[in-house]
Amino acid sequence: MENEVNLQNTKQDYVYRIMPLRYFLSTIKRRMLYLPRVSKWDDPYELFLFKQKFINSHGVQMDTISQAHRIYGQCWTTSRDSDAMWRIYSPDKMSVRIKTTIQNIEDITKSAIGKGLFIMHSHVVYKSQKEIDNYIKTLTCASVMGSNTLQESLFVKRNNFEHEKEYRMIAWLTDVDENGKPISYNPEYIELPFADNFIQEVYLDPRLTTDEADMLKSALSLRLGGSCSVSQSKLYKFKQHTIY
Repeated sequence: MENEVNLQNTKQDYVYRIMPLRYFLSTIKRRMLYLPRVSKWDDPYELFLFKQKFINSHGVQMDTISQAHRIYGQCWTTSRDSDAMWRIYSPDKMSVRIKTTIQNIEDITKSAIGKGLFIMHSHVVYKSQKEIDNYIKTLTCASVMGSNTLQESLFVKRNNFEHEKEYRMIAWLTDVDENGKPISYNPEYIELPFADNFIQEVYLDPRLTTDEADMLKSALSLRLGGSCSVSQSKLYKFKQHTIY
C-alpha cells in the first residue's frame, strides 16, 4: 500500500476547495491558510496507523499518539464541479469554491522550510476497510518505525469517501526551527501565508438564483480588487435546444 502514495504530482494541475463565505473572507483578508489538527477530523480512520499499538523489540510501547497531535491538515479536491461536494460543504448555498494549482501549494511548503514544519501534499489513495485492516496485519513495529510508513498512511482513506477525490496537504510540527530554537505554536491549528496570486478563481454555489449570484459576485469582485475572476458554477445551468 505504501508504494501507491505518490508525493510527486503534476504541478500545473488544478485543485479546488469549497469553504463557507465567512471563512473565505477571513482567508483573503489575512492571506493565511488555516490547517486544524487532523485528530479533530470526524473520520475515526484518520490517523489510523498512529492509533495502532506498537511494541518494540524490548517490549516497550512506542508513543505514536503524541506524534499525531502534532499533525495538521487541509483538504482540497481534484473534482472541478461536484453536486455532492456542493451539497455537503455548502448546505446554506453560501460557500464558495476556490481554485489554485499544485505548484502554488508546493510554493507554500517551500516557504515553511526552516520554520519547524515538515509539509507533505499528495492525492489521497482510497482503500476498503478490509484492505486497510489486512495491510496493518502485514506490518511490524521495526518496519514502520524505520520507514516513511506513518507519513504515507496520512494519504490513505476508506473508499466510502472516494467521491471527494481528495488532494491533501499535511503539516507535521517539529519541536525546533532550523536554528534549534524552540517553537511556540497554537496546539489546535496552524496558519500558512500564501502569495497574492494563490487563489486563481472563485466560484459561487450553482443553486443561487441569478440575482443572488450577481449581487455576491459584485461584492466579492470588489473585495478581491480584480486579483482573480469570480463566477457562478454552471452545474445547474440548463441549456435548451430547438429540436425539429
